[in-house]
Amino acid sequence: MPARWMAVLLLLLMVPPSQAQPRELRVGLYENPPKLFIGPRGEPRGMLIELLDEIAQREGWSIEYHPCSWLNCLEQLAAGQLDLMPDVAINPERLQRFDFHTYPALNSWSQIYRHPDQHIESLLDLQGKRVAVLQGSVQDAALRQLLAGFEVEFYPVPVVSLDQAFRAVAERRADAAIANYQFGGYRHGDYGLVESPIVLMPARIFYGAPQGQQRDVLARIDFYLERWLAEPNSPYYQIIRRWGGQRPETLVPGFVWQLLAALVVLGVVLTGGMLLLRLQVKKRTRELAALNRHLEHLAHYDLLTGLPNPILLADRLQSLMQQANENQTLLLVALIDLDGFKQINDRHGTDVGDQLLIGLTHQWRSCLPEKYLLARLGGDEFVVVMPGLKNQEEGVYQARYLQQLLERPVTLGERELQVSGSIGLCFYPQGEEHIEAEQLLRQADQAMYLAKQTGKHSFQVFDAEWDRHIRGQHESLERIRLGLNQEEFVLFYQPKVNLRTGQVVGVEALIRWQHPERGLLAPGAFLPLVAEQPLDAALGYWVLETALRQMSHWQATGHSVPVSINISAHHLQQPDFVARLQLLLDNHPQINPADVELEILETSALEDVQEVSAVMRACSRLGVGFALDDFGTGYSSLTYLRRLPAQLLKIDQSFVRDMLQDEEDLAILEGVIRLAAAFRRQVIAEGVETLQHGNELLKLGCELAQGYGIARPMPAAEIPEWIKHWQQAPVWTA
Repeated sequence: MPARWMAVLLLLLMVPPSQAQPRELRVGLYENPPKLFIGPRGEPRGMLIELLDEIAQREGWSIEYHPCSWLNCLEQLAAGQLDLMPDVAINPERLQRFDFHTYPALNSWSQIYRHPDQHIESLLDLQGKRVAVLQGSVQDAALRQLLAGFEVEFYPVPVVSLDQAFRAVAERRADAAIANYQFGGYRHGDYGLVESPIVLMPARIFYGAPQGQQRDVLARIDFYLERWLAEPNSPYYQIIRRWGGQRPETLVPGFVWQLLAALVVLGVVLTGGMLLLRLQVKKRTRELAALNRHLEHLAHYDLLTGLPNPILLADRLQSLMQQANENQTLLLVALIDLDGFKQINDRHGTDVGDQLLIGLTHQWRSCLPEKYLLARLGGDEFVVVMPGLKNQEEGVYQARYLQQLLERPVTLGERELQVSGSIGLCFYPQGEEHIEAEQLLRQADQAMYLAKQTGKHSFQVFDAEWDRHIRGQHESLERIRLGLNQEEFVLFYQPKVNLRTGQVVGVEALIRWQHPERGLLAPGAFLPLVAEQPLDAALGYWVLETALRQMSHWQATGHSVPVSINISAHHLQQPDFVARLQLLLDNHPQINPADVELEILETSALEDVQEVSAVMRACSRLGVGFALDDFGTGYSSLTYLRRLPAQLLKIDQSFVRDMLQDEEDLAILEGVIRLAAAFRRQVIAEGVETLQHGNELLKLGCELAQGYGIARPMPAAEIPEWIKHWQQAPVWTA
């Protein structure tokens, strides 16, 4: 059944869930992937975040995450401004300031990561080196104490985040950095750093709370950890495996932890006998180097599926790229993100979700050629590397075959589950001499997100030539910012009418870029580049101000024209959005706020329904209306539709355009129109291109419409004249 038809069925059939009244906890969130970090869409991510969310779901807690730097998080925790802080190692000073639970959430150790040009193989090699250390961290104090025992002097480079530590090394402001092995394994490749064999300071990781507060919360965390740590298939181990790791004590023999602790004690106590001590240090370093090689082998494979993980993938992909250059063949990277996998986890549980991933892996391995490289990035993301292609047509053919494999059902006991996938493709070589494996993966990731935006269950090919054009010349963020400063952007307006009465009910403001070299550019040429960027909000405020100023001009010349304005979810969720909208309306007192309508995409509104609906209600109190754009393309439930205070639903033009030929699209239109009537919402159809489109819409009960069959977008100066001469088709009034 097509995905769009499934969407409508979900809209019509899903029952609103009951609402609980959870206890609210403020939790600090800083950047230390993969333990905790902020994802690309601003969402909290990481193994410690998922573990806390799992407990919170069972306890009925409501978690409110507060981004902050490491030191700032600790200060807020001490001041009681936060209720919990993940990823806190215990030391005597922190025991005086905070409370902790008993069972550790993770065990960890620290490691030195060096610049490739630096020779650092033992503690003695740190003599005179600049080492980036996180201020206030246990690594900082432990490294100083240990090296003082060996009479090794180094130059600390204080930083406020581990990313800043690695960046300092990459930019040659430091020779090495110390970080926990989870972060180091996750990020050192992004900065071009190299692991050293220096491993030190075993540590246990906890959730911390302000002293004397949240002790009941800590007790409940202990309650789950005590039980989950004893169960190999518990939610705890499932979360750890999903992030490509496991509890360190299962990897490292007990004598190694004792050895590391002994080295720390020896470094503090022994200050004489430097020759003997140096020999012992070298011996211990060799032992740790051997251990690290063993850990490196274990760290190269995904624990759930047995596939290569991102570390091994990058290494093998680089080798395959070299072979492609030598053999003068093409290589294709396909990045797969499963559609609907979260719903399977929510409905059947994470155990079933894990079994589905394993089943898909077996299915792909049995059907794909052995020369193809199959790897798991984590979560529900996979990569297939296809070497030895003759041309791009062969690669696209293989991508279609891969998409067919994704659609095959997987049998798990009595269940038969089926998913689809959004696939991003990129080819190599691309004409650039110094392209790296990580860059290819980023390109495939960009193409995958484009596939998701265009309706999922599809694939998109990354356009390397256009990407170089964007990066090198015109469409970079800096060029768009310059265009905004130099007033190169303009607004066009597309009329919206009542088909039956002929009344012009308003216009939609549509941004265009009057590029000095490339001419008038449509939004698709530049808006995707600013998505989720600060420039997104800057462009949005420009559109708001320009549209309101134009409304004032029309008002002064005797034309009252309601205007709808597109607002991105990123812009809408800016902390000062409501205040700035109020200021703009105050600056144009002649405008009736009811004539201003804000349009937001249905799919983006669903990403954070609670926050978006709160902002919408605040704007509604100002008198401003809302419309849900591209309605019918998302996967909302009746609950979401009820919670989003939008008075108007805009039916996506893809349904309207094909309604005359596609019975399913016609059925979707009828379902959406009935749904709007049931919820007492108005409905407007986009994409009306012919008289017959208008006839069919009127038969279905939809009177409001816009599209090329009515009017194309036009400059503001042409709107009054168009309104003056507009007449609806006689057949629509029959």
